[in-house]
Amino acid sequence: EGKESKCAHVMSYDVSGKVGGLPRRDSKFKFGDEVFARIFHDGNGKVPHYRGSMAQRCVVRESDCCLKPDNITFEEAAGVPLVTMTALQALNNAGLKAGDSCFISGGADIAMKCSCCSRGVTSFDNCPSS
Repeated sequence: EGKESKCAHVMSYDVSGKVGGLPRRDSKFKFGDEVFARIFHDGNGKVPHYRGSMAQRCVVRESDCCLKPDNITFEEAAGVPLVTMTALQALNNAGLKAGDSCFISGGADIAMKCSCCSRGVTSFDNCPSS
């Protein structure tokens, strides 16, 4: 405890699971909550870079964590952060803003539609099930 790990880097940054410990009493989560997150290295040592999500346990900042919806699996929830970040990056790179329109072809369809909606961008797609 409290010492830098000499172990190899534990891979991966997207995670889902149950809260196993809390940093303080006024946390927005409680022990056992089902959550998902993207693990970001914060540079101040509180979330070390070697705490990958493929470990049995990992450390995640509360602000990077969300409650997992009951209607999705842990596996599905673990895929949400990267897909959503990719959709946001695509919108940023395209320079889309409120009032613009966007055609979405498969892939990160739901994440992209939500990202468009949150920015006031009208989206159209070719996925009949979405």
